[in-house]
Amino acid sequence: MAGLVKPAYEVGGDWFDDSLNGNVLDMVMFDSMGHGLRSAVLGSLAISAYRNTRRGHRPAALLELMAEADAVIASRANGDAFVTGIFAQLDVTTGSLR
Repeated sequence: MAGLVKPAYEVGGDWFDDSLNGNVLDMVMFDSMGHGLRSAVLGSLAISAYRNTRRGHRPAALLELMAEADAVIASRANGDAFVTGIFAQLDVTTGSLR
């Protein structure tokens, strides 16, 4: 697993995260609509909700991770902004990707 962040010359809402939890590699990428502070805040909220759910005391199901991020975005987006996301879980033992 590898990621690369290039320097940005303005504030934006692009985020990625990965974490190996036992035999499962959790991965996510978010892209908030637009540029500027609002985009950065929505992306930050999405990644924070994802990480908070993932770090729970039990393995988080993929749909639970999506639902938590979606709920936080919906509560702050006011209907005229959005965040796209790609969520994945790789079982490193079996090679199964969801």
